[in-house]
Amino acid sequence: MKVSKFLLGTSIVIILGAIIFFGYRWITFPKNGWKVFNGCVSQNGTEVNYRFYGLDEWGLLTEDMGCGKKYTGVESFGLKDKKIGNEINDIDQIAIALYESMPGSYDENAVIYIEINDDLYMEFMRINADDTINGTEYKISDSEWEYVKNSFKIK
Repeated sequence: MKVSKFLLGTSIVIILGAIIFFGYRWITFPKNGWKVFNGCVSQNGTEVNYRFYGLDEWGLLTEDMGCGKKYTGVESFGLKDKKIGNEINDIDQIAIALYESMPGSYDENAVIYIEINDDLYMEFMRINADDTINGTEYKISDSEWEYVKNSFKIK
């Protein structure tokens, strides 16, 4: 059976289009149970916009922090208004901050630093990695942290 060149070409275009579409979607959109977080921190007139993937249950914990707010150089994300026993608490999971220097040593399993310019560094950190409250662990697993780190982008 002879296949026409048109049909073969059309099939190749459809297959390549599907590969590109699903590849773009896989890179651009978070997996199930995750969502996109956007934020901005600033220091000395330099604003840095960023985005990363976080768990669906996370939210912005620092309403008065970030670009154009009272405290511009830091934002944190995590479990907002989490009921623990008889109390309602926020549990920090991720923090983003700007600093004028980078420490000589740090825990590479919990923090990454990105040079913004010669005298400004962005710190992207998982926090409370080992928190246990009333016998329940509230931590980001290593695989979750890898996913969050790999999704982090400066816009």
